[in-house]
Amino acid sequence: MIKAVVFDFGGVIAEEGFRQGLLQIAQNNGIDPDQFFNSAVELIHRPGGYVTGGSGEAAWWNELRALAGIGGSDSELRKIIIERFVIKPEMMGIVEALKSRGYIVAVLSDQTNWLDEIDRRIPFSHVFKYIFNSYYLHKSKRDPSVFRDLCSAMGLKPEEVLFVDDNEGNIERARNRGLDAILFTDVSFFRDVLEAHLAGPTPDQNIYDCIIVGGGPGGLQAAIYLGRYNRQVLLVDRGGGRTTHAVHIENLLGHREISGKEIIALGMEQARAFNVRVVKGLVTSIRKEKDFEVAVGEGNACRAKYVIVSTGGRENIPEIENVGKFFAKSFFTCVDCDGYRTTGKKLVILGNSMQSVRLAFAMKQIYTENVTLVLFFYEPPESYIEEMTREGIRLVKGRPIRIVGKDKMEAVEFADGRSIDCEVVMSNFGFKLNNGFLSGFDLKRDANGFKYITDHNCESSVKGLFIIGPLTGHDQVVIAAGEGAAAAIEINKRLLDL
Repeated sequence: MIKAVVFDFGGVIAEEGFRQGLLQIAQNNGIDPDQFFNSAVELIHRPGGYVTGGSGEAAWWNELRALAGIGGSDSELRKIIIERFVIKPEMMGIVEALKSRGYIVAVLSDQTNWLDEIDRRIPFSHVFKYIFNSYYLHKSKRDPSVFRDLCSAMGLKPEEVLFVDDNEGNIERARNRGLDAILFTDVSFFRDVLEAHLAGPTPDQNIYDCIIVGGGPGGLQAAIYLGRYNRQVLLVDRGGGRTTHAVHIENLLGHREISGKEIIALGMEQARAFNVRVVKGLVTSIRKEKDFEVAVGEGNACRAKYVIVSTGGRENIPEIENVGKFFAKSFFTCVDCDGYRTTGKKLVILGNSMQSVRLAFAMKQIYTENVTLVLFFYEPPESYIEEMTREGIRLVKGRPIRIVGKDKMEAVEFADGRSIDCEVVMSNFGFKLNNGFLSGFDLKRDANGFKYITDHNCESSVKGLFIIGPLTGHDQVVIAAGEGAAAAIEINKRLLDL
């Protein structure tokens, strides 16, 4: 039984000010942001480093100056970071609610004495019973023993503590020490899975004909087909998938325009009408013996003869101020979905690869004459630069820091004061797969080791395990739905043993 919920600070309770600030410092100094960030993290975490109170702030900044050649005084650089730690009101609301229900609430943060300054600027510590700061503990979350110390300080057993962090390594170390844990991705997802973790395991004794993981278009279409075959079907969905963020879907047969939220809501209603059991939750692992065993949350094991995985992916979104305000309205990430909406408009393409260069040529050919390509630091071949010049495609180097505009997008702005007028942005940084729970299988994948290879029925290299949607290469609603139907039809045939 969970008695305490312990939260990471930066990235969970507050915005990730440390990362955002360091990226801004790199931008200000014209150096590779990711390389600078990684170097800064390793320096601050080194044995005897600043994050565990082994050395002071000045020593850390001096080491960074020597390593990367950055300018600015300690106080100027510190300000850039600290002012980006903005408390998330939604998360504080959740903390207050947990506290009112009798749960112990605490913070465990790999921070420095900056946390005290942040607390003076935006008071938050009074809400929590405990604040565990690596600077005063003299050990960080990289040291697994910190979780033992945490439990001891609260007088609780590890299994009585739920730990919330946005770092996969920290989550793994906490679980290895016996704590329950949630990998934080966003507030919506956290709300969805929190109650299941607080309630504890509830074993499901059914053996389903099929468990479907993921309630996107593919998973829902499969659920509807199997439900209409009168099969026992469990659909596990964490909520908040990519489709729900789509505002204007105009390429789905029979719909002049429909939002992703509408598609999912209608699909859920339709699936339930055919007696599909739908539960909110996060699948943490799948294994196969005679049947498949699907772990939902921590300890909830469900079994099935077949499994369909339709968990999709999540975009790699650059950290730029105001992205959320314009996301899916004039800030796009998918050409097939939203390229048409850039027709005849001032377009900025954000990217950092040869693929982004090719995209610029394609957008110019298909949608708009006014194309500016912003590459963060990638240097394309000279022949392509010459061709862009001939085609009238403007090339700009650097990382934008904000999108400007009140009701409509007006420009992207850089730290050095440069500004590019635009009406739409197409971001080209790819996406990550939601596939961590499949790590127990040695599944056949493409030459890049990224997407999964399946047969014409969408069955993977593990018999009985079907994978559909973006995990196999397509991120279109209509294609995922078709794959869901194909997988469901094949599963029903096998259940009939025809």
